[in-house]
Amino acid sequence: EAWHPPSSCRNGTIVNGRANKRTVPSHLFSSASNVPTTQRPINALLTIAYFCYMAQNISGIAYPRAALIGNPSDGFGGMAIAFVFSDFRAEVRLEEHDSIRLLPGRADHLEWSDLVSFRSSVSSMGYYGGLRLLKAALLVFTKHCSESGIALHERGFKLSYTTDIPVLLGLSGSSAIIAACLRALSAWYGVKLESWQLADLAWRVETEELRIPAGLQDRVAQA
Repeated sequence: EAWHPPSSCRNGTIVNGRANKRTVPSHLFSSASNVPTTQRPINALLTIAYFCYMAQNISGIAYPRAALIGNPSDGFGGMAIAFVFSDFRAEVRLEEHDSIRLLPGRADHLEWSDLVSFRSSVSSMGYYGGLRLLKAALLVFTKHCSESGIALHERGFKLSYTTDIPVLLGLSGSSAIIAACLRALSAWYGVKLESWQLADLAWRVETEELRIPAGLQDRVAQA
């Protein structure tokens, strides 16, 4: 039973664009039969004020994808069956800031204890991390809004990400970060994305901006 805060409070403690009643003190949601008529408008204002005060963070979440059949034929126009599971997840957090700032995550590996760990990191993870995914997702999102005639506010923010999705196992950890980022951005700007739009934008991030050959299987499942 999700409650959507007003647009002025959408930069809030919201997960995937939704805020649950349980995040608000229970007395603000007392049933009408238990609340005096004069108190109801006050409770409504208190609820809005609570979200405006507490709403400092947005979280976008996406889960890993497992393919049952057809992988990777979707990249060549074929059909596939896949699903997501919640044992692991990628999360992108957005917080209001005085500029646009993207923060590196553990997968970006900017510091090592010695040369041995450096070589091991590069050998297993390559030269790429999550920052390029955030940058490309932000660019594609803003392009989509511009092409669609959607005006975006000018407030700054910082983006950070965490993920515990195992790498190199074909669980679509990269596209999960992208999907989570797009969810956080859509909540921050109050832009509604249908599931098919989120999947299409995530696909464009990888294929058009990052030049990674990909089909729609991962993005459709994670959207």
